Amino acid sequence: MISGPDDLDFIFDKGGLGKENCRILFEYLLKHKEELFSKKNSLKEFDMVRTLLDNCYLYRKRVDKQGEFENIVLSLRLGGNIPPEWLKENPLFRKFIKNNYLHHRLFVLRMALPFDIKRGAALPLKDGEESTWIYWSEVTEKEYKFYAGEKLIFVTDNQYRLSSKYTCLYLGICNYDVSMDPKWEPFQVADPLEWNNKYILEVWTVSLPTIKPPMFQRTHAYVVLKDAKGNVRSVGQDVLVDRANYRLTEILNRKPGFGKITTPDIYTFYPKNSRRFWNVSFEITKEEHDRIVDLVEKDKVNKEHSMSVLKGNCVSYVLKILKVGVGIEMDASMHGLHIMLKALLPNSWYRMFFDRFHDWYGNRTSLVKKALFFLPIIYIPSLLLGIAALFTRQNNYQEIRDFSFLDLIIRPWKLSCEHPLALHRKLDAIQDIIPKLRDLYSKS
Repeated sequence: MISGPDDLDFIFDKGGLGKENCRILFEYLLKHKEELFSKKNSLKEFDMVRTLLDNCYLYRKRVDKQGEFENIVLSLRLGGNIPPEWLKENPLFRKFIKNNYLHHRLFVLRMALPFDIKRGAALPLKDGEESTWIYWSEVTEKEYKFYAGEKLIFVTDNQYRLSSKYTCLYLGICNYDVSMDPKWEPFQVADPLEWNNKYILEVWTVSLPTIKPPMFQRTHAYVVLKDAKGNVRSVGQDVLVDRANYRLTEILNRKPGFGKITTPDIYTFYPKNSRRFWNVSFEITKEEHDRIVDLVEKDKVNKEHSMSVLKGNCVSYVLKILKVGVGIEMDASMHGLHIMLKALLPNSWYRMFFDRFHDWYGNRTSLVKKALFFLPIIYIPSLLLGIAALFTRQNNYQEIRDFSFLDLIIRPWKLSCEHPLALHRKLDAIQDIIPKLRDLYSKS
């Protein structure tokens, strides 16, 4: 099995043979589609299938510049039953699928779309506790409202993106607002024997798949929760309720009602090679599981929930779940100047300096650590960075600040950010002692 995108370089693709190799590859995968999508495969086995198909998708983009196999790949992600020719002849269906990223989501949920030569492809709809399949030819549209007979099944915008009141979970497309609906619905249901009928908490951290991950963009953290009944839930804090109506500088400070809790977290469905994923997983009790569910559902209906880039972000919410849910409290912050240096310096320079500095700094007392922030080489750049952040924001609301001008003068260590890469590093360091920490918490 292909383990990474670079492995595909072993397929000889010079002299025009790349496309022929690609065609053979996809014909083979389509022939074995039943095995690929079988729900008899464990989540771990299917994770290998996801990696394989994601890498094949990447290979196709490298050798197929004209998009000759685009509909073949789309058909494969949707279960392999839909003829590529039908997808080409039905651009509205294709646009609906791609603009809602349903080809990724349905693939992760292992929902292979049926196809009928007369009625076309079918879409899954949640009908109570079951899935109902509605064929595309039986769907009618009126002003971006889609009906099956007289029943309204979903609403889209003028780009055929589902309105915020609809999403797709394990039973299909349903009326569920991922950020406003108070109930934390599972996005997937699997055989709980896969995790020994226990309650499991997973913390996921994400960055771009580059040798040197960027510090300021496309990093994220979220939580996955599994219960003894097979329900799989995920949650993360998203940035804004309305992305279209905000000023970039506003997100440096928390504003009531400015953040949202999303269930499931969108990163759950990302292609495996589009990001670098890390996770730490450990067993929890039913009581802790229920406490986390209760926390998330209360936060979802909290209209005053706030966010900020620095200390009210996705990492902050993961830390809150760990603290309230299972009693693990940790610091996952990085100073602003540290983040700037990590982003700007070559990796070798950064590692050479901080590998030597880290052990020495870790052995200093809290007072000495704070005193070091007043060294001119640290204090002056930190002061300038903080002033730039403070004076570029818009003061048109009552702010809940992560730091103030006074902090910059007398408490320069306040200019820090809770960062996904810091969270990953801390969790990786304590992973082996997490059971002991939880045992101490349960006895306190």
